[in-house]
Amino acid sequence: MNKYDLYVIGAGGTGTYFLKEAARYLDALGNSSPIMTAAIVDGDKVEDKNLSRQSFMEEDIGHYKSAVMADALYSAFPCGARWAAVGEYLTDLSLLNSGRHIPLVIGCVDNHGCRLLLEKFFAKSKDIIYFDSANEFTTGAVVFAYKQGGTVVSPCRSHYFPEILKGDTRQRTEMSCSELNTVAPQHITANMMAGQILLTEFCSLMEGKPHPGMVTFDTAEFSSEDHKA
Repeated sequence: MNKYDLYVIGAGGTGTYFLKEAARYLDALGNSSPIMTAAIVDGDKVEDKNLSRQSFMEEDIGHYKSAVMADALYSAFPCGARWAAVGEYLTDLSLLNSGRHIPLVIGCVDNHGCRLLLEKFFAKSKDIIYFDSANEFTTGAVVFAYKQGGTVVSPCRSHYFPEILKGDTRQRTEMSCSELNTVAPQHITANMMAGQILLTEFCSLMEGKPHPGMVTFDTAEFSSEDHKA
């Protein structure tokens, strides 16, 4: 059985919905879990505006999202993964190069700069799995990229959406405060749907039944479509 070093990048709307149920699932697996290490990476701190759409409470305001989630997950699911919290934005690959097992990266980020950095990590790795979620108000696409023995089994997001290569590729640390505070509206159902799709493939992978490719969805139309690799 493969063993994995799990990195969840982003603990916002989609990230928190994925993390809660993934932690519950890993707790049920207990010692049979193939996850060797687990880390939550996010440089954001909880703000008042996050409470309506993300899994945080008023007492969390001012604390790093990654730390709040790591503490909550360990308290609720002590038999699962031991979550490490990294209160930093992912601006280089140093945070992802310390693992000894197959990297399993779950991208729940809101900017293409970070996505393309993760795609760079995918390109340089011999064996890697990279799930990337992106959604707008009610629609979204979750990409499941797989690479084995240096061969790409299923490509990254830029294969399906090459326009992201020409968009705003700056990192979060390069954006102004006004830009960071201007967040495109997202419906809570879209975040939950994206998190659920990530969770479904995560569980399938843990059970040895992955589904490489992409899933698109529209919560307003109650629809989703599976695009095989």
